[in-house]
Amino acid sequence: LFDVKNASDPVDLQRYEIQDKGSTSAVSFDHKAFRYLQGSKTLILPARARDKNGVFKGFYIFKVTKEDIELLGTVNLAPGFSAFPKCTYDACLEKRSMVFDSQAVLMHGHYATSRKISEPSDENWTLDLDQNLTREECVWDYDCW
Repeated sequence: LFDVKNASDPVDLQRYEIQDKGSTSAVSFDHKAFRYLQGSKTLILPARARDKNGVFKGFYIFKVTKEDIELLGTVNLAPGFSAFPKCTYDACLEKRSMVFDSQAVLMHGHYATSRKISEPSDENWTLDLDQNLTREECVWDYDCW
C-alpha cells in the first residue's frame, strides 16, 4: 500500500506477501480487475499462485487500513488437477467482482460464485459454466489464465 500524495516520492505504508508461492495478478495489466470498497476498506484482488500443493486461480479478499493489511480469506475458482482431461468450453470469463450489499459475485475462467465478503469461505452458490457440455462442445483442458 503506497501513499502517492507526492507521485515522485511514494511512501510504502503497508505490504502483504503471499508466502511460499509464485504468484501474479491480472491487476498488473488490467486496472479494472480489482475492486476496492472504501466504506468497508475491503480489497478484492484476483490472483494466480502456484506452490507444491497445486494452482490457485481466484481471489484474495483483504481488509486494508494504513496500519494493517488483513487477509479475510481466499476463493479458489480452479478445480483440482486431474490425470484425466476435463471437458471445458473455450471461452473464459474475465477476472471480475461485483458487490451487492455484503455479497460478492466473483468471476474467473469457467466459474462464478457468490460469497459473503466478511466470510469468503461461506459459499452462497457456484456456477460451473462447463457443466453439462456435450462432447461436441468440449475443448479438452482449455485453460483460462
